[in-house]
Amino acid sequence: MTFSDIRTAVWEELGEPPNCDPTVASGLARLNTWINRAYKKILFWKFPDGSQVRFPATEGEIFFQTKTVTGTIASSTTTTVTLDTAAGANNDQYNGWILEDPSNKSLIVDYDGASRTATIAVALGTAPSGTYTLYKRFMKFLKAADVGASENIILSSVSAIKEVQKLVLLDGEQEIVPAGRTETFTGNFLMLGKPSSYMRQGTKIIFDIAPDEDYWMYLEYVKIPADLVNDTDEPELPETFHEAVMLWALWRGYRWMQETDMAYSTKKDLIDFMLTTKAPSEMALDREDAAFELNF
Repeated sequence: MTFSDIRTAVWEELGEPPNCDPTVASGLARLNTWINRAYKKILFWKFPDGSQVRFPATEGEIFFQTKTVTGTIASSTTTTVTLDTAAGANNDQYNGWILEDPSNKSLIVDYDGASRTATIAVALGTAPSGTYTLYKRFMKFLKAADVGASENIILSSVSAIKEVQKLVLLDGEQEIVPAGRTETFTGNFLMLGKPSSYMRQGTKIIFDIAPDEDYWMYLEYVKIPADLVNDTDEPELPETFHEAVMLWALWRGYRWMQETDMAYSTKKDLIDFMLTTKAPSEMALDREDAAFELNF
């Protein structure tokens, strides 16, 4: 079913109420909101036993490489280090990175791209000189056009990532595990090596220690497909489940109309539909390790 088909079906099943008329801008917007909300609910439907149908549309994977930068110190003081042209020229580009020279490791707290000058957190005893290497313990989720994208994880839409499922360091095929809720990485600002754990913080991943080389990693993640926009768009679901999208939107519509009995009946129909429609082909997509849950 297309977006237009679902919209029309929902409106007709609701009894064609004027406030949901798809030929009127306000009614069209209301139906579109309900249907897109329904689409996401079915994509991440979770059963009472904890299993969750995971459709191919929500599965994403990507290979990426951690980043180091090497060069020669152009000039320095005990609190600032000016880098050569091997370093980037964007303001704040290296904030939070580790600067290693032949004698010291320092945390960069501010970076001026125009002069390529890094301000470090703790003053050194003597101004550093010689070669330098920059390391970082985090990777941001960025779009290809974003500043610094080549040093991070490039996704087509940053807002599309819902959850990290698996992270593997390919050197030795070592899985990097999620940090516990009570773990903190403070105090590890200057440690280098192979990361063994990570935590998700907003739009970035923070490792327990900064990678000491340019390691290739493999990331599996749960993604949120884009909203339906055009009349001809179709939900990225097996066609059988398009009816479930319609049922959830109907349930939302009946609630909005304060039709309590109809809302209850429609919700029951939807639950029964999801329980009976899971065919063997979809069973393979069930996941019990989802780190999130969407409810009515």
